[in-house]
Order: sequence, then structure tokens, then C-alpha cells
Amino acid sequence: MIVRSFPEPLVGTGSASSIATADSFNKEPNFNKVKYHKKKVQALQLGTLIASEKSPEFIHVAEADTARQKKLDKARIAKEIAVETRVKGFTLSLGEVLDKPIFVSTNVDPSQSANLEVKLAPFSRVSDVMDAHVVVSRTLLLGEMGDRLACAVMLYGMTVVRPGFIFGNCKACLTCKAAVKTRRRLFLSEGFRTKYSGLVNIIVAAAGRRPPSLWRVFETLEQYNACYRRASAKTKYQVIALTRHGEDIPGIAPDGKRLTKDEFMRTIEFVNVYRTRGSL
Repeated sequence: MIVRSFPEPLVGTGSASSIATADSFNKEPNFNKVKYHKKKVQALQLGTLIASEKSPEFIHVAEADTARQKKLDKARIAKEIAVETRVKGFTLSLGEVLDKPIFVSTNVDPSQSANLEVKLAPFSRVSDVMDAHVVVSRTLLLGEMGDRLACAVMLYGMTVVRPGFIFGNCKACLTCKAAVKTRRRLFLSEGFRTKYSGLVNIIVAAAGRRPPSLWRVFETLEQYNACYRRASAKTKYQVIALTRHGEDIPGIAPDGKRLTKDEFMRTIEFVNVYRTRGSL
């Protein structure tokens, strides 16, 4: 068997055209190195890697790569199983979905957008997610929707379907319970309002929907502090300050509950106790 190696990419030095393509040529060696490393790791896992290639340094790196990939695979499978478990045994008709105001997310594959426009033309479409009861999204996983969309879905208690549901190709959907039906008192810091203005709009609008909203957003820090001091030990967890990570807020109740954006998203996902209907 004749063994050949990949030739080194040429880097132009004499002409304008070769200089213009030098960067793209220079990317190839890195790509080949990564590909070669992956092949070696696979060979080590299969037990076919020759002894001369099994240096202690390589084995250490390969074991770390393998462990990291197993962790990623485990997380991905867990998400898929979680969705499949929640949708099993329930049904929701296409008619129930199409009878409500529908918002089509920008995360939908552009190749499906035109067909969706035609399919949904006779029905009630809204341009703002805050006016919707149903969201068409490429995914049912809240963590992959984007913060603003996921927040609206959980706070308002919306139903999420994939394009395939509209086309009759699948029955899976995600129906959330409105998180604003659980009592909360919120203070949004200046840093939080500045950095997460899109989320702030969703939160303030959701809190203002009474009934059924049991949320209230304080306008001042003094209102937050007074509410926190009045709250009993059993209800202090309901009084929350949303802040940027590491933000210094002079005068805030030192023992008050403070959440960053990511902590807040996890909290409403937990409180929401969302459920799904249909089947994958």
C-alpha cells in the first residue's frame, strides 16, 4: 500500500491574486490538523492506533476530548428524552392551534417561511410575540429558542409548535402555564434594564396584564426594599431584584434575593412547570 500525505497549501507571494487567496490557503493546514487528530482519537478508541502514535501527551488529550464529547452527547440525549417524555400520550389538534393568534419566530428555517405564509394566510397572524397565543418555532426546547422568545412563552403561557405541525407532518407541541400566575414582586436594576431591554419589555408587559398576572414591577429601589422588609419569612422569596452580574446597587436590601438574567430564566422555567402535548 502506498501512503501519501496531503501537500502543504501554497501561499502566494508573487502576484496580487495569490496574496488575495493566501488567507484561505492558510486555513487548510489547521483544518487538516483537526481532522487528523479526530481520526487518531477514533483509532485509539477502536484499538487500531499504532504503538508509535500512543504518546502519553496524546492519550491524555484524547481522553479529555472523549470525556467532553460524551458529556455533550449525554446532555443532548437528555433534552430529547425530556421532550419526548412530556409529549407522549397527549394530543392537540391543528384546528385548536390555528384558531388562536399566531406568531412565526425568526428562528424558523427561511426555506419553510414562504410555505408557512401561504398556509397561515387565512388565519390570525400577529407581528409581536406578546400578542400571540401560539408560536411557530424551529425547536420546542426553551433553551434553544432565544431568551426573549422563551421568556414570552413562559410568562404568557403560550403554545409552541414546529413548522411540521402546521404542515401536518408531526403532532408535537409545547404548552406552557403562565408563570405570571405565581405571585412575584420585581425590581429591575438600571444595569439589567440597559443590557436586557428586550426582556424588560416582555416582563413589564406581562406583569401589567391583570388579571391573570400576579406579578408587579417596582419603579424604585425604595419600593422594593419596603416590600422586602414587610414580607414574612415564608414569602420573601417572592420579592426579587433582577440585576446584571456583579452589579453594585447602593442601598439595596443586603439580604434580598438577587438574580442575574440566566438565574431568572432558570427560575421561571422551574416555576412554570411546562407540559407538552402530542408526539414526536
